[in-house]
Amino acid sequence: MKSPKVLSLPIKIDNNIEVIFSDLDDTLTWEGKMHQETYLSLGTLKRNKKKIVVVTGACAGWCDCIIRTWPIDCIIGENGAFWLFLDEHGNLIKQYQLADDIHKKNYLKLNTYAEQIKQLFGIPLAQDQNFRITDIAFDINQEVKIDKDIVLKASNWLSKKGLNVSVSSIHINVWFGDYNKAKTSLSWLKKYGIKKEKCAYIGDSCNDEPMYEAFEVTAGVANIAKVLDTLTHKPKYITHSNGGFGFVEFANSLI
Repeated sequence: MKSPKVLSLPIKIDNNIEVIFSDLDDTLTWEGKMHQETYLSLGTLKRNKKKIVVVTGACAGWCDCIIRTWPIDCIIGENGAFWLFLDEHGNLIKQYQLADDIHKKNYLKLNTYAEQIKQLFGIPLAQDQNFRITDIAFDINQEVKIDKDIVLKASNWLSKKGLNVSVSSIHINVWFGDYNKAKTSLSWLKKYGIKKEKCAYIGDSCNDEPMYEAFEVTAGVANIAKVLDTLTHKPKYITHSNGGFGFVEFANSLI
């Protein structure tokens, strides 16, 4: 079945959106930075009674920092392995999708693939690997630049080994466990009794496809154009600007 045409983001989206899910790298950031316009737009959304949930492949260490310092309600990290939030007393609460002993056992198994990927394909571990607790991240476009054909070959090799594989704009992430960005986002909604029809999502990459399938009001920032043709499930809208500047457009269209 042919996917509907992706539309340019309108100035205003008529909706009853209560929750905005957003990817992080190259969606809230651009060229590795969080720009002030984007940060301020998060505050504007909060003032307009919108809940903000960041959904990312970023490591647990980054997620801990972000939930403590950004004006957001929750962060889902390491491609759906857990979510973090601060309770009414400011205490950090972490909810894993797998039991503690299982994800620790899985992590030990994953480490056996790190050296193989480096030797077979020349792809190094991400520099934040020491701050991860459930997955392995390989750097393809952060500190190094890896050819797309090599990324594809490495991803296929990992998939054949029975791992979950997700390719973002900067990393290949691999993990064991029946979860991804969308499944954990839907679990979070179920826990808090929020209907998915009241949610929107914005992203930039191939690993956002499960979210585009799960939600109706979706957008891609302009830089998604380079992978758009590879997606079976595409965003409904595309912004005019890249990264965090595109996020600002999306936020404005919702308020």
